[in-house]
Amino acid sequence: ALSVTFSVAASQADALKYYEDNLKAKGWEIAATMNMGESAMLSAKKGKRECIMNVGKEGSGSMVQLVAPLEKS
Repeated sequence: ALSVTFSVAASQADALKYYEDNLKAKGWEIAATMNMGESAMLSAKKGKRECIMNVGKEGSGSMVQLVAPLEKS
């Protein structure tokens, strides 16, 4: 699996909405979302591909972790 973690200046809610909207705009289907207070998660699918994104509060911004399994050949 590919895993990328980075920080953004946006609030947790704004960051989650930004990535959710952009995934949808690029043809991804949001399979599930879960808000757990200090963190939130979404999973998305496009064809055989899938990804999971976790967004948690970090100071005045957010920490984003994206995990995407490698495609099976």
